[in-house]
Amino acid sequence: MLYSPCNTIEEACDNADIICTVTSSVNPILFNRHVKPGAHINVVGASSPTTREVGDDLMLNVNVIVVADCMKAAKLESGDVVQSGATIRTDIGHVINSPTSHDPSRDPSREPSRDPCSITLFKNLGLACQDVVTAHLVYQSYVTEKETNQ
Repeated sequence: MLYSPCNTIEEACDNADIICTVTSSVNPILFNRHVKPGAHINVVGASSPTTREVGDDLMLNVNVIVVADCMKAAKLESGDVVQSGATIRTDIGHVINSPTSHDPSRDPSREPSRDPCSITLFKNLGLACQDVVTAHLVYQSYVTEKETNQ
């Protein structure tokens, strides 16, 4: 896969299946017009009530399914959620631990299907426990590599 820098948000998002925003922007940079139906958006920057990456038209779009790393934190700390008044559908823990996500006998044809035109949006504020686990994994990798090279 080839990558090249883009000069505009429109160019970067043109026909993208996955869009990631990682900014400290005070004002929204990503709007509904930038996102194609069926895309997924990871919103991982702008993690205070006074910062935003996503415009109201996208946050409030009825075809957008908003999931957060922590619903309680997103409702208090995410400017994208707080300022737009968007509804968070669920948090990522419920998505991962859904009984249907682990049941090999489940019949997908009997489950409600997601409209292929729906846009999924994951708002990640970052959790300290994720940082600790990540630091531990990096450290363990370092120790293993060091022991292997001795």
